[in-house]
Amino acid sequence: MPTGAGKTKAGLRYSLNNALKYNRNRIFYITAYLSVLEQNAADIRRIVNWDDIVLEHHSNITDDIKYNFDVEDNSEYEVKEYLKDSWENLIILTTMVQFFNTLFKEKSSNIRRFCKLINSVIIIDEVQSLPLKVLSNFNLMMNFMKEIMHCNIVHCTATQPVLDSVAMRYKIYYGDKDDNNATIISNEQIDKKCFHRVDFYNLTGKDGRKKLSTEELFEYIETELKLFDSCLVVLNTKAAVASLYNYLNENVSDVEIVYLTTNLCAEHRLDIISDMKLKLLQNRMENRHNKIVCVSTKLIEAGVDVDFDIVFRTLAGIDSLIQCAGRCNREGKLMINGKYVTGKVYIFSYSEEDLSYLPDIKAETDAAEYAIRMWCQNNNEDEHIKLEELQNIYFNKYYIENRNNMDYIDKKRNSSMLEELGRNQPAREAYSLSNNIGQKPVMYQAFKTAAENFELIGQETVGVIVVYKNQDLLDQLEKAMMEHDYKNVKETLTKLQPYTVNMYITPQLQPFIIKNTEYNVYFLQKEYYDEIRGVIIDKLADLII
Repeated sequence: MPTGAGKTKAGLRYSLNNALKYNRNRIFYITAYLSVLEQNAADIRRIVNWDDIVLEHHSNITDDIKYNFDVEDNSEYEVKEYLKDSWENLIILTTMVQFFNTLFKEKSSNIRRFCKLINSVIIIDEVQSLPLKVLSNFNLMMNFMKEIMHCNIVHCTATQPVLDSVAMRYKIYYGDKDDNNATIISNEQIDKKCFHRVDFYNLTGKDGRKKLSTEELFEYIETELKLFDSCLVVLNTKAAVASLYNYLNENVSDVEIVYLTTNLCAEHRLDIISDMKLKLLQNRMENRHNKIVCVSTKLIEAGVDVDFDIVFRTLAGIDSLIQCAGRCNREGKLMINGKYVTGKVYIFSYSEEDLSYLPDIKAETDAAEYAIRMWCQNNNEDEHIKLEELQNIYFNKYYIENRNNMDYIDKKRNSSMLEELGRNQPAREAYSLSNNIGQKPVMYQAFKTAAENFELIGQETVGVIVVYKNQDLLDQLEKAMMEHDYKNVKETLTKLQPYTVNMYITPQLQPFIIKNTEYNVYFLQKEYYDEIRGVIIDKLADLII
């Protein structure tokens, strides 16, 4: 369904009715983004109005009950921990990371959770966000859960990836047990006029290769701000965001320029977004005309409920472009001179972006460029494009070009997880060389190795605590560390989680970082965190994610 069409409530209504009709054991709601999960969890709890049956399981949840180490009876705490570890509740809301851990990782808690998925309704929201490296694992597991575990699985997104494409080595078989009736929402519903809120404009030329300089991009923005009040510019790299932000600050007046990247800690981003949302709402509801331009990385594309008049998005995957369009005229209430109008989404390539060190984004961009070129040639049109019609061209090209990158490579053994769980040929050959007895093992599969080495999201980075409106917590943490109060240290670190920035700890970063070796906790020196741009360490932006 299109962005802003009410997928969460529609999915909940569907899953509740399906669970009732077919006597399902549980309902799972899974999404990739914590911001989306927390926002939708509040809606689901309010609608269900039966808090005891709902469990939220993700990294931002901290129990209100404080574990008392001096009292033997901690039964209420233990019950909550057991429910979290075993997924006994009837409605479970969790992240893609926890879901994939349950499917593929070791540890007894994951094994206990896995069996709870049997005969369940599973809503997977923002399914387009899955990393390319796990698609084979994901597709095979979806087929297994449908056929063997009798799960009813719904993939929910504004940009449905073609996971049943013939371009995939292992494709999904959608539909019921006979592979029919795969689609819940009909095209007639999707194509309703109320969902047509934006028009897409192509600034990359008929061949998809034209690039805009900063000066040329500024001319487009300046022209649109004469008529409209707010503009969002989304770029692929933080270096490009910083470059454009600096240029706009130097060349415009009477316009508020907002900077958003992961150089800002989560709490800082939340403050900026909340303030910006209020001003955008005042423009719309109170007929104010405060000019706002937000320059951001893709972090604003999903789970951030903002509503701009105009959006400029540098070329990326077609799914990202459409997700970004969901931040434009989101409510369908954009008015000019008393008349409702559609928002504008401009797609462009930016000369300041260097994607040579971002192979995943480069692969998406190349496939999108190809899709635009093919569409323009087939429709003899190069300016006003229908982006929704490019999705199948894009995904098929993307999957064909990256067919060998979907099987999850175990970097430690340089073999795919599917190989480890299948024939495991390297181990067979090694066993044959070391064993002359002739007795074969019962099983060749490397279950333990595959489970131990699987990570949906790489763990190479660490959270570095920054100084941002959190001095009381930092003082509390310092005191607890000095007194070796481990319980208080743990609780305070949990509260400080929104004040961290993920970084690769390398020798280049060490002069800017203070490490507490006893607790393995990292702090950024105060002078390197700015009230507007967050972490400001020149030429080391690539070490921050």
